Amino acid sequence: MTPSPDVLSPARLAAWRCLCALKAGSAGGAESGFSGPGADPAGIDRRERAQAHRLAHGVLRRLALLDHLLEQAGVGGGEGLPRGSEPRGMERRAMFSRRRTPEPLWWILRLAAYEKLFQTQAPDYAVGQQTVALARRAGGAPAARFMNAVVRRLLPALETAY
Repeated sequence: MTPSPDVLSPARLAAWRCLCALKAGSAGGAESGFSGPGADPAGIDRRERAQAHRLAHGVLRRLALLDHLLEQAGVGGGEGLPRGSEPRGMERRAMFSRRRTPEPLWWILRLAAYEKLFQTQAPDYAVGQQTVALARRAGGAPAARFMNAVVRRLLPALETAY
């Protein structure tokens, strides 16, 4: 039996919570995503916790590279310039403006890019499905639709960017 499309991996959810907590400067630091008031009361098992640590620490270690590759893939660069006003040499437009996108969605994109490039055991469809499910959790149906459109373009673009 296959899981429903909205089943979210506890490891991805914990890693995303950890990254958002670090950005927000919460008192719990990295551990706030893995345990504490926002975590699942039943907790997550040892393997899921280890995967969450690998994901969160991998994104943080490669944050500058991931941001650069996301920009190269056309995600968030150009800051929403009107058509025809791009600086000379910019032959493609960004999928969306980074300035107008909430930070939690950026962490979701960074997680997806990290999984695609450095966690090679995860197939593209699983990365995409988990990314959309996490976006739905973060911002509801509009965020999930938005992330679905972005991830469909992002995953193939990352193959050529790196």
